[in-house]
Amino acid sequence: MRSITFRSCLILFVVIAASSYGLGQEVRSLTSGNTVERDIKGGDTHSFLVDIAAGNTARIEIEQKGVDVALAAYSPDDRQFLTSESPSGVLGGDLILVTATANGKYRIAVTPSDPRAASGKYVIKLTEIRPTTAEDELINAAAMKITKVAEEATVFRQNGTRDGRRKAIEKFDEVIELSRQKRDKVWETVALITIGLLYEQLGEVQQSLDFYSRGLALAREVGNKQYEGSSINNLAVAYLGLGEYETSVSYLTQALALQTAAGNRRGQGVVFNNLGTAYLFLGDLVKSEEFYRQALSVRREVKDDRGEGFALNNIGQVFIQSGDYPKARDFLDQALALRKRIADKQGEAVTSRNIGKLLFKSGNNAEAAKFLNEARKLSNELGDRRVEADTLFWLASIAARTDDVSKGIEYIERGLGIIEQIRGEIINPQLRTGYFSTVPQYYELYADLLVSRGQKQNGEKDIELALQVSERARANARRTAPGSPN
Repeated sequence: MRSITFRSCLILFVVIAASSYGLGQEVRSLTSGNTVERDIKGGDTHSFLVDIAAGNTARIEIEQKGVDVALAAYSPDDRQFLTSESPSGVLGGDLILVTATANGKYRIAVTPSDPRAASGKYVIKLTEIRPTTAEDELINAAAMKITKVAEEATVFRQNGTRDGRRKAIEKFDEVIELSRQKRDKVWETVALITIGLLYEQLGEVQQSLDFYSRGLALAREVGNKQYEGSSINNLAVAYLGLGEYETSVSYLTQALALQTAAGNRRGQGVVFNNLGTAYLFLGDLVKSEEFYRQALSVRREVKDDRGEGFALNNIGQVFIQSGDYPKARDFLDQALALRKRIADKQGEAVTSRNIGKLLFKSGNNAEAAKFLNEARKLSNELGDRRVEADTLFWLASIAARTDDVSKGIEYIERGLGIIEQIRGEIINPQLRTGYFSTVPQYYELYADLLVSRGQKQNGEKDIELALQVSERARANARRTAPGSPN
Protein backbone atom coordinates (compact mmCIF):
# COMPACT_ATOMS: atom_id res chain seq x y z
CA MET A 1 0.00 0.00 0.00
CA ARG A 2 1.22 3.50 -0.71
CA SER A 3 2.59 5.13 2.41
CA ILE A 4 2.61 8.84 1.76
CA THR A 5 0.74 11.23 4.04
CA PHE A 6 -2.43 12.75 2.61
CA ARG A 7 -3.90 15.95 3.94
CA SER A 8 -7.59 16.66 3.75
CA CYS A 9 -9.05 20.04 4.51
CA LEU A 10 -10.13 20.26 8.10
CA ILE A 11 -13.03 22.39 9.28
CA LEU A 12 -12.23 24.44 12.36
CA PHE A 13 -14.75 25.73 14.89
CA VAL A 14 -14.29 28.72 17.16
CA VAL A 15 -16.03 29.87 20.31
CA ILE A 16 -18.01 33.07 19.86
CA ALA A 17 -16.76 35.45 22.53
CA ALA A 18 -19.20 37.78 24.27
CA SER A 19 -18.41 41.37 23.31
CA SER A 20 -17.95 44.17 25.77
CA TYR A 21 -19.97 47.36 25.31
CA GLY A 22 -17.90 50.12 26.83
CA LEU A 23 -17.97 53.90 27.05
CA GLY A 24 -16.43 55.62 24.07
CA GLN A 25 -17.21 52.75 21.70
CA GLU A 26 -18.73 54.02 18.47
CA VAL A 27 -22.31 52.87 17.95
CA ARG A 28 -24.22 53.27 14.73
CA SER A 29 -27.92 52.95 14.06
CA LEU A 30 -29.35 50.57 11.49
CA THR A 31 -32.57 51.45 9.72
CA SER A 32 -34.56 49.37 7.27
CA GLY A 33 -32.83 49.19 3.91
CA ASN A 34 -29.74 50.97 5.25
CA THR A 35 -26.42 49.34 4.27
CA VAL A 36 -23.15 49.95 6.14
CA GLU A 37 -19.69 48.80 4.97
CA ARG A 38 -16.80 48.85 7.46
CA ASP A 39 -13.25 47.62 7.98
CA ILE A 40 -12.60 45.38 10.99
CA LYS A 41 -9.67 43.40 12.38
CA GLY A 42 -9.08 40.86 15.14
CA GLY A 43 -9.86 42.24 18.59
CA ASP A 44 -12.32 44.87 17.30
CA THR A 45 -16.03 44.97 18.11
CA HIS A 46 -18.48 47.12 16.16
CA SER A 47 -21.95 47.84 17.55
CA PHE A 48 -25.19 48.76 15.80
CA LEU A 49 -28.54 49.72 17.34
CA VAL A 50 -31.93 48.70 15.96
CA ASP A 51 -35.22 50.01 17.37
CA ILE A 52 -37.64 47.05 17.62
CA ALA A 53 -41.12 46.84 19.13
CA ALA A 54 -42.10 43.87 21.30
CA GLY A 55 -43.36 40.91 19.30
CA ASN A 56 -41.36 41.83 16.21
CA THR A 57 -38.21 40.40 14.64
CA ALA A 58 -35.45 42.27 12.82
CA ARG A 59 -33.66 40.37 10.06
CA ILE A 60 -30.06 41.55 9.82
CA GLU A 61 -27.78 40.20 7.11
CA ILE A 62 -24.02 40.46 6.83
CA GLU A 63 -21.61 39.84 3.96
CA GLN A 64 -17.99 39.08 4.81
CA LYS A 65 -15.22 40.40 2.54
CA GLY A 66 -11.90 39.02 3.73
CA VAL A 67 -12.73 38.45 7.40
CA ASP A 68 -14.90 35.88 9.21
CA VAL A 69 -17.13 37.54 11.81
CA ALA A 70 -19.55 36.46 14.53
CA LEU A 71 -22.78 38.23 15.43
CA ALA A 72 -24.35 38.69 18.86
CA ALA A 73 -27.61 40.37 19.90
CA TYR A 74 -28.18 42.29 23.15
CA SER A 75 -31.46 43.32 24.76
CA PRO A 76 -32.24 46.97 25.67
CA ASP A 77 -30.70 46.32 29.13
CA ASP A 78 -27.54 45.09 27.30
CA ARG A 79 -27.96 41.40 28.10
CA GLN A 80 -26.66 39.05 25.40
CA PHE A 81 -29.41 36.65 24.40
CA LEU A 82 -28.45 35.41 20.93
CA THR A 83 -25.33 34.55 18.95
CA SER A 84 -24.94 33.48 15.35
CA GLU A 85 -21.96 32.38 13.32
CA SER A 86 -22.21 30.58 10.03
CA PRO A 87 -18.84 29.00 9.18
CA SER A 88 -18.93 30.59 5.74
CA GLY A 89 -15.29 31.60 5.94
CA VAL A 90 -13.80 34.95 5.03
CA LEU A 91 -16.01 35.29 1.95
CA GLY A 92 -19.67 34.57 2.59
CA GLY A 93 -22.82 35.65 4.31
CA ASP A 94 -24.63 35.22 7.61
CA LEU A 95 -27.75 36.59 9.23
CA ILE A 96 -29.25 37.05 12.68
CA LEU A 97 -32.96 37.22 13.57
CA VAL A 98 -33.35 39.59 16.52
CA THR A 99 -36.64 38.76 18.25
CA ALA A 100 -37.87 41.49 20.59
CA THR A 101 -39.70 40.64 23.81
CA ALA A 102 -39.82 44.30 24.91
CA ASN A 103 -39.84 47.68 23.19
CA GLY A 104 -36.42 49.31 22.87
CA LYS A 105 -33.08 49.56 21.15
CA TYR A 106 -31.37 46.23 20.54
CA ARG A 107 -27.61 46.15 19.99
CA ILE A 108 -25.93 43.98 17.36
CA ALA A 109 -22.23 43.30 17.97
CA VAL A 110 -19.91 42.32 15.11
CA THR A 111 -16.63 40.65 16.14
CA PRO A 112 -13.99 38.77 14.10
CA SER A 113 -14.13 35.07 14.98
CA ASP A 114 -10.33 34.97 15.16
CA PRO A 115 -8.89 37.57 17.58
CA ARG A 116 -5.70 37.57 15.45
CA ALA A 117 -7.52 38.12 12.15
CA ALA A 118 -6.02 40.55 9.65
CA SER A 119 -8.08 43.53 8.57
CA GLY A 120 -11.01 42.85 6.27
CA LYS A 121 -14.36 44.34 5.32
CA TYR A 122 -17.97 43.46 5.96
CA VAL A 123 -21.32 44.83 4.85
CA ILE A 124 -24.25 44.84 7.30
CA LYS A 125 -27.88 45.54 6.41
CA LEU A 126 -31.25 45.59 8.17
CA THR A 127 -33.47 43.96 5.56
CA GLU A 128 -36.80 43.98 7.41
CA ILE A 129 -38.69 44.23 10.69
CA ARG A 130 -41.83 42.09 10.87
CA PRO A 131 -43.97 40.18 13.38
CA THR A 132 -42.16 37.29 15.07
CA THR A 133 -43.14 33.80 13.91
CA ALA A 134 -42.76 30.36 15.47
CA GLU A 135 -40.17 29.60 12.78
CA ASP A 136 -38.04 32.52 14.00
CA GLU A 137 -37.94 30.98 17.46
CA LEU A 138 -36.97 27.58 16.01
CA ILE A 139 -34.18 29.13 13.91
CA ASN A 140 -32.77 31.03 16.88
CA ALA A 141 -32.90 27.97 19.14
CA ALA A 142 -30.94 26.03 16.52
CA ALA A 143 -28.47 28.92 16.11
CA MET A 144 -27.74 28.93 19.85
CA LYS A 145 -27.22 25.16 19.93
CA ILE A 146 -25.39 24.42 16.69
CA THR A 147 -21.99 25.90 17.60
CA LYS A 148 -22.03 24.13 20.96
CA VAL A 149 -22.75 20.75 19.34
CA ALA A 150 -20.04 21.35 16.71
CA GLU A 151 -17.54 22.18 19.47
CA GLU A 152 -18.47 18.95 21.28
CA ALA A 153 -17.95 17.05 18.02
CA THR A 154 -14.55 18.67 17.56
CA VAL A 155 -13.48 17.60 21.05
CA PHE A 156 -14.35 13.99 20.17
CA ARG A 157 -12.53 14.30 16.83
CA GLN A 158 -9.41 15.72 18.46
CA ASN A 159 -9.41 12.79 20.86
CA GLY A 160 -7.99 10.94 17.86
CA THR A 161 -9.30 7.48 18.73
CA ARG A 162 -11.59 5.23 16.72
CA ASP A 163 -14.32 5.66 19.34
CA GLY A 164 -13.80 9.43 19.40
CA ARG A 165 -14.29 9.64 15.65
CA ARG A 166 -17.49 7.56 15.81
CA LYS A 167 -18.88 9.88 18.50
CA ALA A 168 -17.83 12.92 16.46
CA ILE A 169 -19.78 11.57 13.48
CA GLU A 170 -22.87 11.24 15.68
CA LYS A 171 -22.47 14.85 16.82
CA PHE A 172 -22.02 16.14 13.28
CA ASP A 173 -25.19 14.27 12.32
CA GLU A 174 -26.86 16.49 14.97
CA VAL A 175 -25.25 19.53 13.36
CA ILE A 176 -26.83 18.56 10.03
CA GLU A 177 -30.27 18.39 11.64
CA LEU A 178 -29.75 21.71 13.46
CA SER A 179 -28.47 23.38 10.28
CA ARG A 180 -31.69 22.42 8.53
CA GLN A 181 -33.71 23.89 11.40
CA LYS A 182 -31.57 27.04 11.20
CA ARG A 183 -31.97 27.14 7.40
CA ASP A 184 -28.19 27.36 7.18
CA LYS A 185 -26.81 25.35 4.28
CA VAL A 186 -23.24 26.45 4.98
CA TRP A 187 -23.31 24.73 8.38
CA GLU A 188 -24.75 21.65 6.68
CA THR A 189 -21.94 21.77 4.09
CA VAL A 190 -19.30 21.95 6.82
CA ALA A 191 -20.83 19.00 8.68
CA LEU A 192 -21.00 16.86 5.53
CA ILE A 193 -17.35 17.55 4.63
CA THR A 194 -16.18 16.88 8.18
CA ILE A 195 -18.08 13.58 8.40
CA GLY A 196 -16.42 12.61 5.12
CA LEU A 197 -13.04 13.39 6.65
CA LEU A 198 -13.81 11.31 9.73
CA TYR A 199 -14.81 8.33 7.59
CA GLU A 200 -11.63 8.79 5.56
CA GLN A 201 -9.57 8.68 8.78
CA LEU A 202 -11.40 5.49 9.74
CA GLY A 203 -10.51 3.97 6.37
CA GLU A 204 -14.16 3.78 5.26
CA VAL A 205 -13.54 4.99 1.73
CA GLN A 206 -17.01 4.60 0.23
CA GLN A 207 -18.69 6.48 3.08
CA SER A 208 -16.05 9.17 2.77
CA LEU A 209 -16.68 9.60 -0.96
CA ASP A 210 -20.43 9.80 -0.42
CA PHE A 211 -20.21 12.59 2.18
CA TYR A 212 -17.60 14.57 0.24
CA SER A 213 -19.83 14.42 -2.84
CA ARG A 214 -22.84 15.65 -0.86
CA GLY A 215 -20.73 18.43 0.64
CA LEU A 216 -19.51 19.45 -2.82
CA ALA A 217 -23.04 19.61 -4.24
CA LEU A 218 -24.23 21.80 -1.36
CA ALA A 219 -21.16 24.06 -1.47
CA ARG A 220 -21.85 24.70 -5.16
CA GLU A 221 -25.54 25.32 -4.43
CA VAL A 222 -24.75 28.06 -1.89
CA GLY A 223 -21.85 29.41 -3.96
CA ASN A 224 -19.19 28.97 -1.27
CA LYS A 225 -15.91 28.69 -3.19
CA GLN A 226 -13.82 27.90 -0.11
CA TYR A 227 -15.84 24.81 0.82
CA GLU A 228 -16.24 23.83 -2.82
CA GLY A 229 -12.44 23.81 -2.95
CA SER A 230 -12.23 21.82 0.29
CA SER A 231 -14.70 19.21 -0.97
CA ILE A 232 -12.88 18.80 -4.28
CA ASN A 233 -9.53 18.55 -2.46
CA ASN A 234 -10.88 15.86 -0.16
CA LEU A 235 -12.35 13.88 -3.04
CA ALA A 236 -8.93 14.08 -4.68
CA VAL A 237 -7.33 12.64 -1.53
CA ALA A 238 -9.81 9.76 -1.55
CA TYR A 239 -9.00 9.04 -5.20
CA LEU A 240 -5.27 9.07 -4.38
CA GLY A 241 -5.90 6.27 -1.89
CA LEU A 242 -7.73 4.34 -4.60
CA GLY A 243 -4.92 4.62 -7.13
CA GLU A 244 -6.80 7.08 -9.37
CA TYR A 245 -3.87 9.48 -9.67
CA GLU A 246 -4.78 11.32 -12.89
CA THR A 247 -8.32 11.87 -11.60
CA SER A 248 -6.84 13.21 -8.40
CA VAL A 249 -4.60 15.70 -10.22
CA SER A 250 -7.61 16.96 -12.17
CA TYR A 251 -9.59 17.54 -8.96
CA LEU A 252 -6.62 19.15 -7.20
CA THR A 253 -6.06 21.61 -10.05
CA GLN A 254 -9.69 22.73 -9.65
CA ALA A 255 -9.31 22.92 -5.87
CA LEU A 256 -6.18 25.07 -6.08
CA ALA A 257 -7.91 27.58 -8.37
CA LEU A 258 -10.86 27.83 -5.96
CA GLN A 259 -8.72 28.25 -2.84
CA THR A 260 -6.62 30.89 -4.62
CA ALA A 261 -9.76 32.78 -5.69
CA ALA A 262 -11.04 32.65 -2.10
CA GLY A 263 -7.73 33.99 -0.78
CA ASN A 264 -7.44 30.95 1.47
CA ARG A 265 -3.69 30.50 2.03
CA ARG A 266 -4.17 27.62 4.45
CA GLY A 267 -6.31 25.85 1.85
CA GLN A 268 -3.65 26.48 -0.80
CA GLY A 269 -1.08 24.82 1.45
CA VAL A 270 -3.30 21.76 1.75
CA VAL A 271 -3.70 21.45 -2.02
CA PHE A 272 0.03 21.98 -2.68
CA ASN A 273 0.69 19.04 -0.34
CA ASN A 274 -1.74 16.76 -2.13
CA LEU A 275 -0.44 17.72 -5.58
CA GLY A 276 2.99 16.72 -4.30
CA THR A 277 1.57 13.34 -3.31
CA ALA A 278 -0.16 12.82 -6.66
CA TYR A 279 3.02 13.53 -8.59
CA LEU A 280 5.04 11.30 -6.27
CA PHE A 281 2.69 8.42 -7.08
CA LEU A 282 2.99 9.27 -10.77
CA GLY A 283 6.78 9.04 -10.44
CA ASP A 284 7.56 12.72 -11.08
CA LEU A 285 9.88 13.38 -8.13
CA VAL A 286 10.89 16.86 -9.31
CA LYS A 287 7.30 18.16 -9.43
CA SER A 288 6.49 16.32 -6.22
CA GLU A 289 9.29 17.99 -4.26
CA GLU A 290 8.41 21.37 -5.78
CA PHE A 291 4.79 21.16 -4.55
CA TYR A 292 5.79 19.81 -1.13
CA ARG A 293 8.23 22.70 -0.63
CA GLN A 294 5.51 25.18 -1.60
CA ALA A 295 3.26 23.50 0.97
CA LEU A 296 6.00 23.77 3.61
CA SER A 297 6.49 27.48 2.88
CA VAL A 298 2.77 28.29 3.09
CA ARG A 299 2.24 26.26 6.25
CA ARG A 300 5.08 28.04 8.00
CA GLU A 301 3.69 31.36 6.76
CA VAL A 302 0.25 30.69 8.29
CA LYS A 303 1.77 29.05 11.40
CA ASP A 304 0.10 25.70 10.69
CA ASP A 305 2.23 23.33 12.80
CA ARG A 306 0.22 20.26 11.91
CA GLY A 307 0.45 21.08 8.22
CA GLU A 308 4.19 21.69 8.55
CA GLY A 309 4.48 18.16 9.93
CA PHE A 310 2.75 16.80 6.82
CA ALA A 311 5.09 18.71 4.51
CA LEU A 312 8.28 17.64 6.32
CA ASN A 313 7.13 14.01 6.36
CA ASN A 314 6.31 14.05 2.67
CA ILE A 315 9.56 15.69 1.56
CA GLY A 316 11.22 12.84 3.44
CA GLN A 317 9.20 10.44 1.30
CA VAL A 318 10.53 12.04 -1.89
CA PHE A 319 14.10 11.42 -0.72
CA ILE A 320 13.26 7.80 0.16
CA GLN A 321 12.02 7.34 -3.41
CA SER A 322 15.14 8.99 -4.85
CA GLY A 323 17.42 6.84 -2.66
CA ASP A 324 18.88 9.75 -0.66
CA TYR A 325 18.37 8.10 2.73
CA PRO A 326 20.36 10.60 4.87
CA LYS A 327 18.23 13.52 3.63
CA ALA A 328 15.09 11.43 4.03
CA ARG A 329 15.95 10.65 7.65
CA ASP A 330 16.67 14.32 8.37
CA PHE A 331 13.22 15.44 7.18
CA LEU A 332 11.44 12.50 8.84
CA ASP A 333 13.18 13.21 12.16
CA GLN A 334 12.07 16.85 11.95
CA ALA A 335 8.51 15.72 11.21
CA LEU A 336 8.45 13.21 14.08
CA ALA A 337 9.78 15.73 16.61
CA LEU A 338 7.19 18.31 15.55
CA ARG A 339 4.33 15.83 15.59
CA LYS A 340 5.25 14.62 19.06
CA ARG A 341 5.52 18.21 20.30
CA ILE A 342 2.01 19.11 19.11
CA ALA A 343 0.56 15.71 20.12
CA ASP A 344 -0.45 14.81 16.55
CA LYS A 345 -0.83 11.07 17.18
CA GLN A 346 -2.02 10.23 13.68
CA GLY A 347 0.92 12.07 12.17
CA GLU A 348 3.27 10.42 14.65
CA ALA A 349 2.03 6.99 13.54
CA VAL A 350 2.59 7.82 9.87
CA THR A 351 6.09 9.21 10.35
CA SER A 352 7.12 6.36 12.66
CA ARG A 353 5.94 3.95 9.95
CA ASN A 354 7.95 5.83 7.33
CA ILE A 355 11.13 5.82 9.44
CA GLY A 356 10.60 2.08 9.92
CA LYS A 357 10.37 1.62 6.14
CA LEU A 358 13.51 3.69 5.63
CA LEU A 359 15.43 1.63 8.19
CA PHE A 360 14.21 -1.58 6.53
CA LYS A 361 15.46 -0.35 3.17
CA SER A 362 18.79 0.52 4.86
CA GLY A 363 19.07 -3.03 6.23
CA ASN A 364 18.55 -2.12 9.91
CA ASN A 365 15.87 -4.69 10.77
CA ALA A 366 15.85 -4.34 14.57
CA GLU A 367 15.47 -0.54 14.55
CA ALA A 368 12.92 -0.76 11.75
CA ALA A 369 10.79 -3.17 13.78
CA LYS A 370 10.88 -0.81 16.77
CA PHE A 371 9.47 2.12 14.78
CA LEU A 372 6.98 -0.06 12.92
CA ASN A 373 5.61 -1.58 16.11
CA GLU A 374 5.12 1.89 17.57
CA ALA A 375 3.30 2.94 14.40
CA ARG A 376 1.15 -0.22 14.49
CA LYS A 377 0.15 0.41 18.11
CA LEU A 378 -0.78 4.05 17.47
CA SER A 379 -2.67 3.38 14.22
CA ASN A 380 -4.66 0.60 15.88
CA GLU A 381 -5.65 2.91 18.76
CA LEU A 382 -6.63 5.63 16.29
CA GLY A 383 -8.61 3.32 14.01
CA ASP A 384 -6.43 4.22 11.01
CA ARG A 385 -6.82 0.94 9.15
CA ARG A 386 -4.71 1.83 6.12
CA VAL A 387 -1.64 2.77 8.16
CA GLU A 388 -2.11 -0.25 10.42
CA ALA A 389 -2.26 -2.57 7.40
CA ASP A 390 0.86 -0.99 5.93
CA THR A 391 2.84 -1.42 9.16
CA LEU A 392 1.82 -5.08 9.25
CA PHE A 393 3.08 -5.49 5.67
CA TRP A 394 6.49 -4.06 6.55
CA LEU A 395 6.72 -6.10 9.76
CA ALA A 396 5.96 -9.19 7.67
CA SER A 397 8.71 -8.12 5.27
CA ILE A 398 11.20 -7.95 8.15
CA ALA A 399 10.12 -11.40 9.33
CA ALA A 400 10.57 -12.78 5.81
CA ARG A 401 14.05 -11.27 5.56
CA THR A 402 15.09 -12.69 8.96
CA ASP A 403 13.61 -16.10 8.13
CA ASP A 404 10.91 -15.89 10.81
CA VAL A 405 8.30 -17.31 8.45
CA SER A 406 5.60 -18.05 11.04
CA LYS A 407 5.67 -14.50 12.38
CA GLY A 408 5.68 -13.16 8.83
CA ILE A 409 2.57 -15.15 7.94
CA GLU A 410 0.85 -13.95 11.12
CA TYR A 411 1.55 -10.30 10.24
CA ILE A 412 0.61 -10.53 6.57
CA GLU A 413 -2.65 -12.39 7.28
CA ARG A 414 -3.68 -9.63 9.68
CA GLY A 415 -2.76 -6.99 7.12
CA LEU A 416 -4.65 -8.78 4.37
CA GLY A 417 -7.70 -9.02 6.60
CA ILE A 418 -7.78 -5.22 6.82
CA ILE A 419 -7.14 -4.81 3.08
CA GLU A 420 -9.98 -7.17 2.15
CA GLN A 421 -12.30 -5.40 4.57
CA ILE A 422 -11.59 -1.98 3.04
CA ARG A 423 -11.86 -3.33 -0.50
CA GLY A 424 -15.17 -5.03 0.26
CA GLU A 425 -16.69 -1.72 1.39
CA ILE A 426 -16.04 -0.03 -1.98
CA ILE A 427 -19.17 -0.19 -4.13
CA ASN A 428 -17.89 1.15 -7.44
CA PRO A 429 -16.18 -1.67 -9.45
CA GLN A 430 -13.70 0.70 -11.09
CA LEU A 431 -12.68 2.14 -7.73
CA ARG A 432 -12.29 -1.37 -6.31
CA THR A 433 -9.93 -2.10 -9.19
CA GLY A 434 -8.01 1.10 -8.50
CA TYR A 435 -7.70 0.26 -4.82
CA PHE A 436 -6.55 -3.28 -5.59
CA SER A 437 -3.82 -1.87 -7.83
CA THR A 438 -2.29 -0.19 -4.75
CA VAL A 439 -2.01 -3.40 -2.67
CA PRO A 440 -0.85 -6.39 -4.83
CA GLN A 441 2.37 -6.62 -2.78
CA TYR A 442 0.37 -8.00 0.16
CA TYR A 443 -0.74 -11.04 -1.84
CA GLU A 444 2.70 -11.50 -3.37
CA LEU A 445 4.42 -11.48 0.04
CA TYR A 446 1.81 -13.84 1.50
CA ALA A 447 2.30 -16.32 -1.36
CA ASP A 448 6.10 -16.13 -0.97
CA LEU A 449 5.87 -16.79 2.78
CA LEU A 450 3.54 -19.75 2.25
CA VAL A 451 5.90 -21.25 -0.32
CA SER A 452 8.84 -20.74 2.05
CA ARG A 453 7.02 -22.50 4.89
CA GLY A 454 5.87 -25.27 2.57
CA GLN A 455 9.39 -25.92 1.34
CA LYS A 456 10.80 -26.00 4.87
CA GLN A 457 8.14 -28.29 6.27
CA ASN A 458 7.50 -30.25 3.10
CA GLY A 459 3.95 -29.00 3.33
CA GLU A 460 1.99 -29.44 0.13
CA LYS A 461 -0.99 -27.59 1.63
CA ASP A 462 1.04 -24.39 1.94
CA ILE A 463 2.13 -24.65 -1.68
CA GLU A 464 -1.48 -25.21 -2.74
CA LEU A 465 -2.63 -22.27 -0.60
CA ALA A 466 0.05 -20.05 -2.13
CA LEU A 467 -1.27 -20.90 -5.59
CA GLN A 468 -4.82 -20.17 -4.39
CA VAL A 469 -3.72 -16.78 -3.01
CA SER A 470 -2.13 -15.87 -6.33
CA GLU A 471 -5.20 -17.03 -8.24
CA ARG A 472 -7.53 -15.18 -5.86
CA ALA A 473 -5.57 -11.98 -6.41
CA ARG A 474 -5.83 -12.39 -10.18
CA ALA A 475 -9.53 -13.22 -9.90
CA ASN A 476 -10.16 -10.12 -7.80
CA ALA A 477 -8.52 -8.01 -10.46
CA ARG A 478 -10.65 -9.64 -13.19
CA ARG A 479 -13.89 -9.51 -11.21
CA THR A 480 -13.54 -5.84 -10.36
CA ALA A 481 -12.36 -4.77 -13.80
CA PRO A 482 -14.34 -1.86 -15.31
CA GLY A 483 -17.35 -3.12 -17.19
CA SER A 484 -17.34 -6.51 -15.48
CA PRO A 485 -20.31 -7.65 -13.39
CA ASN A 486 -20.09 -7.50 -9.62
